[in-house]
Amino acid sequence: MLIRQTCRRHVFRDLRPYICTFEDCQNGGKLYVSRHEWMYHELQIHRRKYICNRCPTSCPTRKAMETHLREHYSGSIHPAQWAAILDLCDRPLEKQNTGKEQCFICREELPSSTLQEHLATHMEEVSLFVLP
Repeated sequence: MLIRQTCRRHVFRDLRPYICTFEDCQNGGKLYVSRHEWMYHELQIHRRKYICNRCPTSCPTRKAMETHLREHYSGSIHPAQWAAILDLCDRPLEKQNTGKEQCFICREELPSSTLQEHLATHMEEVSLFVLP
């Protein structure tokens, strides 16, 4: 079984089947060598939320949090502090997120916590089509 896993890992390292699943990614064309590398990219860059430090508001994007802060607190925040304050609001999405997301490949509704593993399996299956 260990030999089979090693061979499988080797094949996928050569195929680089993993690609960012976010449309607006600046590294959209980059192919990732491993599931871990690809998941790390998505968790650090895209799968984030922004929590206001002054109220319970949560926003899905940095831009949305900036809009919230400007609407509610612009008078009390010095312009030079905006970037630092937004950085303090930035949080990773929890792995145990109880929401559901739709797989953009098969359209199956999945718990957010399992979506990346599911997508990785699709990407691996698609990449195998290049083999003779």
